[in-house]
Amino acid sequence: MLFRNFKPLVLGLALLLVATALPGRGRAAANAVNAHEDIPELPAPDGSSDTPEIEVTMLDGKKLKLSSLRGKVCVIDMFASWCIHCQEHAPHMVKVYNQFKAQGFVIISLATDQKDKVADVKKFIKDYGLNYPVGYLSNEVMAYYADSHNHNVPQVVLFGKNGKMLKRWIGWSEERTKEMTSLVEGEYGAASSSNAAPTETKPETKATTTTVKETTAKPASPKAPVRRKK
Repeated sequence: MLFRNFKPLVLGLALLLVATALPGRGRAAANAVNAHEDIPELPAPDGSSDTPEIEVTMLDGKKLKLSSLRGKVCVIDMFASWCIHCQEHAPHMVKVYNQFKAQGFVIISLATDQKDKVADVKKFIKDYGLNYPVGYLSNEVMAYYADSHNHNVPQVVLFGKNGKMLKRWIGWSEERTKEMTSLVEGEYGAASSSNAAPTETKPETKATTTTVKETTAKPASPKAPVRRKK
C-alpha cells in the first residue's frame, strides 16, 4: 500500500530526470554536427555550388566575385587596421604571398573598418607592405566564412584548388606561418593534398585578446548576416 502511494511520485521524478537529461545530450549532438558542417566553400562560377555568389567591395570601389577565386589556392584574410595582432600578422601574410605568388597563389584581405575609414586602411597597407588586393568585409562573407562562434581578427581561411577550406586560423604566430606554407606547398606539389580533410586551429590565448565586439564588422546596410543553410 505504501509503495502504491509513492509510485506516482517515483514515476514523476523519473520523467523529470529524463526531460532534463535529453536536452543537454541533444545540444551536444547538435554542436558536434554543426562543428563538422561549418566548412566554408567558395561559390562555383556555374552556380552549381550550395554557396551563393558573394561580391565584396575592394578598396578602389570595384566589385570582386568570390567565385573567381575557385580553382586557385587562395586565402581570405579578415583584419582590422587598428588591431595590434593584425598588425603583427600582416608581415607573415606578405611573406607567404611573396613565396607563392608566381604559382598563382591569391590573398584577398578584407578589413572590418568602415568605408569612411579608408585612410586608416591605406595606412595599414603602406605600413605593412601589403602587395595583394584589399577590400571590405561584408556580412555575407562573415556569415559564410568566419568561424560561426568566433569573429575575432585576424582570421584567415585557406582554400584549396577544389574551392573547399583547407584550414581556418584565428590569431597568428610564426608556427602558423609555417603551417600555412606547408599546406600551400602541398596544394602545388601533391594532388592528394586537395582531398585532405579540413581542419581548424583554435585561437591562441596570446594571439587573440581582441573581443568579438571589437572585431565584428559593422554592416554596410541594416541587413543582418545571412547564415548558411544546413
